[in-house]
Amino acid sequence: MNQRKENFEKYVDLTLRIRQLSSPLISDIRNAKEYRKLMMSNFRTIGELSQEKNRILEEDILPLLTSRRKLKKTEIQDLKDLYGKIFDARRMENLDVPLAKRIADRLLYDADKKGDEKDIIAALDAKVEISFAAMHILQRLNPVDKTSFYFRDQGLEAAERLLYYLPKPNFRQLPDETSKHIVLVNSRYISSLFDRSDNYNSKINREDIKAMERALALANDPFYQQEAPNYNWRYHELRTLQYITNFVEFGNARGFDSGSLETIYKHTRNMSRLWHSDEELSSASIPEPIMELYSSRIGWLTGRTKEKDYCDLLYQIVMRGTQDSFDIHENMIKLHALAEYLLILGRRELRPEERAGLKTLYDELVQYVHRMPKKGSLSFMLSFLADILKNYRETEGGEEYENFCLRIMAALHPPTYVHTLCVADVADILTESLLEREPERFIGFRGCTSRGAVLEHRQDIMSFVHHAALLHDIGKLFVAEIITTYGRKLFEAENRLIGIHPLIGANVLAMHEGTREYANIAKFHHVAFDEKEGYPLEAISALPEKTIIHIVSCADCLDAGTDSVGRSYKEGKTITQMIGELKAGSGNLYAPYVVDLLKDKEVLARIKKTLQNGRDVNYQKTYELLAR
Repeated sequence: MNQRKENFEKYVDLTLRIRQLSSPLISDIRNAKEYRKLMMSNFRTIGELSQEKNRILEEDILPLLTSRRKLKKTEIQDLKDLYGKIFDARRMENLDVPLAKRIADRLLYDADKKGDEKDIIAALDAKVEISFAAMHILQRLNPVDKTSFYFRDQGLEAAERLLYYLPKPNFRQLPDETSKHIVLVNSRYISSLFDRSDNYNSKINREDIKAMERALALANDPFYQQEAPNYNWRYHELRTLQYITNFVEFGNARGFDSGSLETIYKHTRNMSRLWHSDEELSSASIPEPIMELYSSRIGWLTGRTKEKDYCDLLYQIVMRGTQDSFDIHENMIKLHALAEYLLILGRRELRPEERAGLKTLYDELVQYVHRMPKKGSLSFMLSFLADILKNYRETEGGEEYENFCLRIMAALHPPTYVHTLCVADVADILTESLLEREPERFIGFRGCTSRGAVLEHRQDIMSFVHHAALLHDIGKLFVAEIITTYGRKLFEAENRLIGIHPLIGANVLAMHEGTREYANIAKFHHVAFDEKEGYPLEAISALPEKTIIHIVSCADCLDAGTDSVGRSYKEGKTITQMIGELKAGSGNLYAPYVVDLLKDKEVLARIKKTLQNGRDVNYQKTYELLAR
């Protein structure tokens, strides 16, 4: 094995190990003290592993991806092998989609330069797959971010290049049977590249159905059967029918009309017949619960199945199996079913049994997110999780949306949850001090028009700041695979996505009555005091919450800068260093009246105690939350 290939394999191993270390299972830990100690130890290890991982990226991987010279055969093969290890669409494993996309782009660039048709077809296939994965990940950021459309268009361009080979004269000239198989697969797979967040009309939807029907007809065409005798035609037929059935996922989000729904119903029945007629094919392709979901969903959309019966089926699918089962396909089915279930419930009043059942479903989800193997399925899980977070239903006497989001954050990435607790603690201290010194700073909030009115609302203001601080980073749940990218520098596109987490957080908080009032805090907590830096660059001085935004911004920086666990590349700064930075940035980055509070010895002592000892308390809270 050459040294480069060995380093590539080491890069993959380090990625997996780091992911596992970043969120240890509570079931393996005896108490809160041990949990805190383990997290500190794990992140010190992550810091060490990250240095080696970043070295491999900088010295071995990026030079190949950025060079414009023709790569050697061994270099191309090593990149292909690395691509296959960090991204596998068929097993839904993806350790690093952004890096895999850069590899796919490079492989296609080289194949086009060399003009080797076999390599071009293989590279185009990879480009379609990775474009779909990137699009699928970014769908969860809509409507805040439209980047998913960019990746959709890239995938469609690559797929259309592949479909150039589908007409019979071109198909016959393909260099080998593998290339023929790739073209046939993409004749149906192109349909997956349509984003349900697009604004479709009936004409486009009907054309999409016709395109899949043309792919379906290939299975009965003697020419193609003769040209590709080893191709699994029954599997092709089943998968094509499945793609047609999937057009109406998430409650017919694309808006197919009644005529198209009847056509999809017909194809769904054909899929069911084919699935039941071939036990070997059915067991290796579509799990039984998904088949049940497909049939019941199209039945509901066409009026053949009662909504109650469809909801009952979705609930049963979510509750099947055990928490100890981590088959990726089984759990994707459960998450899909839960997302669809919540979407339907959002349209009407809940029945008593549904209100009771939701608590069980939410508890199951939190446990799954925490206990899920730390493998490459994170991005796929997050896509369903985003739909669940957007369609979450609060119920009378049930769990509030705020608490649910925080539980998910603790399960998904404990350091971020501990950070939110610490920010809330520091914000409490700053708010209490400011209310004592300059209560007029809060005039305008909650309709207060005087110092006296502010003081009358003191407890309400304290409570608001605390909850707003807890939710300020909720948008990070939607970009968690970037937050957990330890060990390599973030690419430009990833930094841009990190920069929109405040917008994502504000958007999802605004969707729910219980958290709507905190949306502006999440949206603007990274905007500088002078409004000349930060993101998003918008004026906040006229907002009634401006003082609270300034408080949370300072509290956020104080905790993030001094935390060593969430900063795997280096030790956190000392409290003295961070206070120095806040003072240096007073007037431009930070509100002077908030920074001035740190001159008070009592306030400073309380903040130091919170940042030095409070994290231990907050790790204990995290342990207790996950262990219950």
